[in-house]
Amino acid sequence: MTWTQDLSGRVALVTGGAERVGADVAVNHLERAQAAAETVAALEATGRRAVAIEADVSSAGEGARLVEQTVAELGRLDILIHNASTFVRRPFLELTEEDFETSFGVGLRGPFFLSQAAARVMLPQGSGRIIALAGNSLYEAWPDYVSHALAKAGLARLMELLAVALSPAVQCTAIAPDRILWTSAEHDHHQRGVRAQDGAAAGLVELEGVRFRTGSAQDVAALVVELCKAGPYLNGAIIPLDGGKSRL
Repeated sequence: MTWTQDLSGRVALVTGGAERVGADVAVNHLERAQAAAETVAALEATGRRAVAIEADVSSAGEGARLVEQTVAELGRLDILIHNASTFVRRPFLELTEEDFETSFGVGLRGPFFLSQAAARVMLPQGSGRIIALAGNSLYEAWPDYVSHALAKAGLARLMELLAVALSPAVQCTAIAPDRILWTSAEHDHHQRGVRAQDGAAAGLVELEGVRFRTGSAQDVAALVVELCKAGPYLNGAIIPLDGGKSRL
């Protein structure tokens, strides 16, 4: 299939929920049937086909079933988006083996085998996209999220490796967005210093005297869509999405 700016006719599998990407979508979830049903309804309202599939992406067998069911119900698989995550929060000295396995099961082992299952479909088709949301833990050290950050770093590296292993048919990239989900109190705390200087500076944060733009889930979704549409020469890239903050 030739990749163009139009995603019509393509099928995307999104773990951990879905944003509208213009394609038919398989929405993966785990014990979130109501939320998944709402996402499916929203997608179908746009005229796209959509299906909710419950599966534990940390399991290689469940991942294989997820791909098989996607193809069975939607006919093919063109795009895989690794969106599922689990934020294990615990000081490093208190992390348990179970914490480690939880982080790596969802954050790395699952995507590894899910990518393998997807590649077995994409390679015979001659095209495909695998996109991972790695997060800004690639650039920032979070002392209470060590196992999570380590799994995400491995996920980003997996995309670099698969960009070569699956070349030239399948393109693999990772996005490292800054934090986009805030409580009201957290957002006010980060904005306070900027607003004190400039009341019109909403949507900015200040770090070491430099102002940076903040983003939203819509900004991340927009980049995912652009990566789905991009030509096959874009491969193996890890793209920061943080207004330039990681370059400070």
